Amino acid sequence: MASAKKSRPQQPAKQGGRTGQKPSKQQRSAAAATRREQLRAQQEAERRAAQRKMRIIYVVSAVVALAVIAVISVVVINDRNAKREQAERERLAQIDPPSATSARNAFTYNPTKASGVPTVTVYADFQCSACKSFDETHGRVLGKLADQGKVNLEFRVLTFLDQNYGNTYSTQTAQAAACADTVGKFKAYHDNLFATQSGEGWSSEALRVKLPELSGITGENLTKFQSCIDQNATAKWVRESNQNARAGWKGSTPQVDINGKNPLVEADGKQIQFFYPMKPTEAAWLAALEQYA
Repeated sequence: MASAKKSRPQQPAKQGGRTGQKPSKQQRSAAAATRREQLRAQQEAERRAAQRKMRIIYVVSAVVALAVIAVISVVVINDRNAKREQAERERLAQIDPPSATSARNAFTYNPTKASGVPTVTVYADFQCSACKSFDETHGRVLGKLADQGKVNLEFRVLTFLDQNYGNTYSTQTAQAAACADTVGKFKAYHDNLFATQSGEGWSSEALRVKLPELSGITGENLTKFQSCIDQNATAKWVRESNQNARAGWKGSTPQVDINGKNPLVEADGKQIQFFYPMKPTEAAWLAALEQYA
């Protein structure tokens, strides 16, 4: 019996063209050109986006800068206007203390001057510690002699220690003392300024409240005194009197003149002012006045 023949499995038909064929040179060039174009387009888009971002930043920065300039301008203008208005108020409020000398350079303890008696002129700065010592040592005696009409007593209040110490206490206290003079309390306020001198200055509360209380300034006089301080009403007088007072000033404080002269005495081989070795008595002062007048 004849056996049947085995048949070979049929192979799938091959597709047209070659499989795994590499791109041609022309195709590779075209693909590279496409990639380059895409990269250029991407870079151009990024560049334009960056430019838009920078323009936005510039615009926002300009707006902010203009706003800041506008705010600063308003603040500066308002500040200038406020200062101008304050200066105008102060100008209109300016007064000279009642006891001011005609030369506008000193306060007078006894404005109704006694005739035929010497004039003692004390140069001092309220921040000066040596001036405090002088006032505590000799101030009471000089005030008593002035009360008795045996001497005309003047105070030339300086403010030079503001510059030395980098503050404004000398000016503030001089103005406050001038305001105290408007209510007849210059000497008391003057003495209490030295009595409260601490080396740390004076607060506004001390100048407006504590010192007036110590000096006997009350009631309507206190209101007048505080208004004088608040308006800087004696600022011009203090400024001008300080300049005028320097004409006879030797450069340090305290300085004490008798009839416009600054007597010196010798001590330990040095020339010092006459009052340093003196006893703080009426007799000693009367002798000095007789000697140096």
